[in-house]
Amino acid sequence: MRKKMVALMLGLAMVTSSLAACANTQEQKETEVASAVEETEKKTTDSTSQPEEEVKSGEEIAVDAFAGTQLTIAIGKNDADMCEDFSEKPAVKMAEEATGIKVNWIPIDSATKTEKVSTMLASDMPDMMIGLVDSNIIAKNMDLFYDLSEDGLLETYAPNVYADYQVINGAMEAITWADGSIRSLMSNAAIDYNGQARGIMYINQSWLDQLGLDMPASAEELYEVLCAFRDNDMNGNGDTTDEIPYGFCQNHYASMIYEFGSYFGIAGQSNGLLNFAKMVKDGKVVPTFDTDEMRTYLEYLHRMEEDGLIDVEGFSQTNEQWNAKLADGRVGIFSGWAPSTYMGSELAEQYTLLTPFNAIEGVDFVQSGSYESLASWPDTVVISADTENVKAALHYYNYLASSTEMKYTCSYGNQGETWDIDENGEIYTMAYEGELPSGWTSTNYSYTYALLGGGLGPVLRSDESARKDFSVGKRPYYVQQVLDYVSREYTPVRMTDPDKLSERAFMETELETYLDQFVATSVMDGITDASWEAHLEQLKAVQYYDWIEWWQGFCDAEF
Repeated sequence: MRKKMVALMLGLAMVTSSLAACANTQEQKETEVASAVEETEKKTTDSTSQPEEEVKSGEEIAVDAFAGTQLTIAIGKNDADMCEDFSEKPAVKMAEEATGIKVNWIPIDSATKTEKVSTMLASDMPDMMIGLVDSNIIAKNMDLFYDLSEDGLLETYAPNVYADYQVINGAMEAITWADGSIRSLMSNAAIDYNGQARGIMYINQSWLDQLGLDMPASAEELYEVLCAFRDNDMNGNGDTTDEIPYGFCQNHYASMIYEFGSYFGIAGQSNGLLNFAKMVKDGKVVPTFDTDEMRTYLEYLHRMEEDGLIDVEGFSQTNEQWNAKLADGRVGIFSGWAPSTYMGSELAEQYTLLTPFNAIEGVDFVQSGSYESLASWPDTVVISADTENVKAALHYYNYLASSTEMKYTCSYGNQGETWDIDENGEIYTMAYEGELPSGWTSTNYSYTYALLGGGLGPVLRSDESARKDFSVGKRPYYVQQVLDYVSREYTPVRMTDPDKLSERAFMETELETYLDQFVATSVMDGITDASWEAHLEQLKAVQYYDWIEWWQGFCDAEF
């Protein structure tokens, strides 16, 4: 009965999962699930389970100590993965040869993930699951997942994993629940160097050069530049009305209108409206939507709207519509990942960083993002609480994390094909240009030969991260230009009680709707003293300050 109730609860929780997608045919899916159930029923406590003798914490475990053990592992399979048999993946072959552990893989695609994981949690779970649940699901079904905080367990059977977590800032805190239990292991790089900054503002340098204008260094200078972009046929198509001086897209994670707030001292640690609605300063979570900076910022945007400098279609346009405008070379300034993400290389070369400046005197530019924050996902790998093979499962995963080379083989595939080490001993990932077999893309190739692609591999420490290309026009180059402006204070990564998550979610439903409407209305209609006072009162009604208080409690580890 308990597991049936779990299945009912899972459907809603799975919507929040942010882990890798999967793919397979319906016939294969049914066969794999049937095989998994059969393997689960076969489990016994004979020689294929744990070693008979007790091992003390700290003692070295032979790599083949669990030879002969069989494990069943359910894993998310990305849509780009063209592999039909996971036992043929390079990392799996290497791990089986070294450990002697045979894994029966159950790849699960994104289309059937919710249904299949729900069935597993309600009936017979595999020994391990990778990339199929998130912290919300774990929180609601805590007793289904093995508590890895058991004294000496990680230190003894997953010493490589444990050692990594000891040197990664915030790692152990991220996977530990308020009751002290550990129900999952992490994946992904410890630090996402390209993601330390979020949406970066770019300007068409070629347009500046055509007009003989300098890079703007103040809000008024920028305004004059945008007016010039509006009044001239900058893209040279004979139409002086189709230029977009400032473009944005609320449906694109890095091109939202909020990113321009950096110049007014307002920035979120990640993308999105609610990230933009708070900042951490001197250890305190502070609101942004009741500040003079916010009012000045919105008034500046309204002035742009009145003068035809901003494309208000950005409030509703799709990503496809937005990308088409960028690719047509119609946009003067915009925020995004990197210009080359949205347009051909020749056009992308026209863009450069819109140099940071202080739009308000005495208010410093703040780039959205978080400096060297923990980027690892804390809820990727879980082990069944009912398995008799918890030590073998840890031992197997520990082998996957046994060296930097093994981690990259898990995440990318064969060395020399998807990644390699240069003459200086630095790791780099490869970009393919016409070298792949017909019908393959670099994404297909990487996911097919990786075991745990898409960031699901064992955690990479900061010293293991691949070499970055700082060439002009590349994302790392732009991140370096704004890194000094990225906040060093931000909310931490850690597990949260599900009741507290529900409490915050309840507040956010009405709050986000109101703030989103307020921004659009302010840009379109402007702000008066009366409307601003009404706004300040409405913030109380939609529990804005209760929401800020919730985040302060989270930062202070009160729950």
